Amino acid sequence: MTHLRKSEALANTAEKYFVEIDSTNSLAHLVYFGSITLKDVVGSFSALIRHPDFVHNMDACYDLSQAIVEIDLNETEIFSHFVEGLRDRRGANYRIAFICGDEMTKMLVDFYRLFLARTDIELFNTDTKSSAMDWLCEPA
Repeated sequence: MTHLRKSEALANTAEKYFVEIDSTNSLAHLVYFGSITLKDVVGSFSALIRHPDFVHNMDACYDLSQAIVEIDLNETEIFSHFVEGLRDRRGANYRIAFICGDEMTKMLVDFYRLFLARTDIELFNTDTKSSAMDWLCEPA
């Protein structure tokens, strides 16, 4: 049985996202709802690395299928620098699957991929949770 534990820190009042950790498979699940801004993405990333079950270089699934992403290209670059500044805590050798609900979100994820080109972080863009999980569960 898979153990999922929702972080208390992520019970944010707007309920725009939550983070769960699958300890059995060492996998983080970040799910977003409604209108998402840079502040929300930074908050969810910060909550992820503060989660008591988080481990260094943990693979993650970012489910944006129920979100309206209101982040522009400049903010995508800002977020990449934010993540880079926390590399010691987050790691630099992990995989991220993004479940995108629309073409604009896919484009932003592809743009974000450019900032990770010189790292060992792998990104996968998909429309479904099942394909995201299949990719994340494949041997790296």
